[in-house]
Amino acid sequence: MIEDSTATVIGAMIIAPLMTPILATTAALMMGNGSRAWRSLLLVAAGTLGVIIVAAILGSVAIHAVDFDTNSQITARISPRLLDLIRKSLNPMGAMRMSLTAP
Repeated sequence: MIEDSTATVIGAMIIAPLMTPILATTAALMMGNGSRAWRSLLLVAAGTLGVIIVAAILGSVAIHAVDFDTNSQITARISPRLLDLIRKSLNPMGAMRMSLTAP
């Protein structure tokens, strides 16, 4: 983590468990295997829904309210810097490059 970005670390912890099904969906689409692509896509959707449900449950049982204006972790996530946006926009290009490279 070059920039010491907490948002990047948290994002990686959320996305990393879903990376294999995401790559499986991409590989299945590239190989023309529709049934495998649908299964992988459903797994990604189920994982995403699971994360949302767990976050909603944990958020509803929170003991104290969080002040969004003074919490640096929240303000860092809702106001990304230009470098954060550039990095996120380059991710699909990296995935495409990896898929076109021979093993």
